[in-house]
Amino acid sequence: MSNKELILEEFKRKQGLYNDFTTSLKNLIKKILADDEVCIHSVTSRTKGIESLAEKISRPNKVYQKLKDIKDLSGVRIITYFADDVDKVAELIEKEFEIDQKNSIDKRKEWDYAEFGYSSLHKVGKLNQSKVALEDYSKFRGLFFEIQIRSILQHAWAEIEHDLGYKNEEGIPDAIKRRFAKLAALLELGDDEFVRLRDDLDSYGSKVEREIKYTPEATCINKVSLQKFINSNQVMEDLKVFFTDWFGKGLKPDKDSYWLKSLPREFHYIGVNNIKELGDLLKEYSQSIKKCIDLVYTREEPYWAPSMILFALLLLVIATRYSKEKAWEVFEGLSIGPRYDFVTEVKKRIR
Repeated sequence: MSNKELILEEFKRKQGLYNDFTTSLKNLIKKILADDEVCIHSVTSRTKGIESLAEKISRPNKVYQKLKDIKDLSGVRIITYFADDVDKVAELIEKEFEIDQKNSIDKRKEWDYAEFGYSSLHKVGKLNQSKVALEDYSKFRGLFFEIQIRSILQHAWAEIEHDLGYKNEEGIPDAIKRRFAKLAALLELGDDEFVRLRDDLDSYGSKVEREIKYTPEATCINKVSLQKFINSNQVMEDLKVFFTDWFGKGLKPDKDSYWLKSLPREFHYIGVNNIKELGDLLKEYSQSIKKCIDLVYTREEPYWAPSMILFALLLLVIATRYSKEKAWEVFEGLSIGPRYDFVTEVKKRIR
């Protein structure tokens, strides 16, 4: 039998092992990233198929003597949101696995200034000794993997380029090459700008923290200032404890909650425009929120987020500061629909 046939036969015998390895590797990487609190878009994996392997070992520019010469039978792809997180993830991978530096490659650095392209960082490696010493991983000793790490914009480029069928410049008209190059430059610029935007928002968050502390009357209500207020206000802390006890479950972070996104507009609608006004209202209504919580929520809510405290505040302010008819006008203007007897019941409990 030829080397090619021997390699394919061995892979057929071991394909189940490689499938298990790929799955375990993916789950291990997801855990490593989660434990290190690295925010990524996705982690996907694949085990090379028979046809793909046959095509790979038939290429004239490569010679493989045996199956273990092939390093990418198990593959994992990590997609980050930001370009600078690619290197952060790579450092983590370097720390957690035994990396084959000779066969690893940073394809981002391959392009000449006159070429077009947008690629990823490839790390080839295997489980280190501390991991293969564990029962769950011992059967994977000596098996290699390839991990591709790229930003979500790099991934978009690679997927579209692949779909268009252009893997290199040969045979492509100059006019189309130029358009490819312009697109690659735009995506690279986009990656850079997203990193700057993230950093600027972080800086703005730090600035808002100081403003809330020293000049709350000058701090307008928006998503960032609401989040900072929720995390720092002492009345909020007391109400978080109350809500946790009442719901009988822990809170869910507010990062992407519906309330955090909608509350700035809703408070502006009723004339509450800065953090000082909000803080004063919360202090005034803290006991009322506790008295009326069952008019706003039920204990069957799937989860609760701290911004729900402020939504309850909003409803109570509307119910108590307007006539019944005007309150329902405001609810309709905000597309909010509390229970039909909400205003009446609130006015009974808060006198």
